[in-house]
Amino acid sequence: MFQTGPAGVTPSAPTTALTINAGGAIGVGSSNTIGASGTVLTSAGSTAPPTWSSIVNSITAGTGISITGGSGSSPYTGAITIASTATTSSVLGTANQIDASTVSGVTTLSLDSALIAPGSVVVTTNLTIDGFTYESSATNITAAGTTQGTATALTKSYNVVTTAAAGTGVLLPASGIGLEITIVNASTNSILVYAAGSDVIDSEQSGSNTSV
Repeated sequence: MFQTGPAGVTPSAPTTALTINAGGAIGVGSSNTIGASGTVLTSAGSTAPPTWSSIVNSITAGTGISITGGSGSSPYTGAITIASTATTSSVLGTANQIDASTVSGVTTLSLDSALIAPGSVVVTTNLTIDGFTYESSATNITAAGTTQGTATALTKSYNVVTTAAAGTGVLLPASGIGLEITIVNASTNSILVYAAGSDVIDSEQSGSNTSV
């Protein structure tokens, strides 16, 4: 170690902080402390020599996690493996909302057959139930068929029929409390309007029709 200073000034005795020994071993402090295998030099600031510190004291395997090779203060010599079969516990959502189940590491989310919302339901586009879209409209509808089973099915709230051959018709969706369907016949012929399934129109027999 060499130390210099201005002319006429006697430098203070040097303080040994780091020593490279024969063979490349690094020592710390005046005691030339050589770190144990697996330790690293850690700075102690600008006023003190560095110290030796362990990277990790120990690693413990757990469910779905295995350790090979490394252990104790030398974990970097091995490998840590997370098994693909690691599983999580099943999660039960609020009743009638959502269920979650885990099998062999795969979590599946599902809805109950009867879904009950915890609050208000906000629909930003269209609300479709059993094939019928509420608060919607359809134009340029073509009437078809001559029976309940062959008539053009209506799937909107507001329906405009523009094409209809004589004797053809349209089929209403299944009835429901408060359900309103508007049919505008803009064709040159009358159209037949059929009720769905066993529904009736104006107390007529099921499967019958009315002319519009």
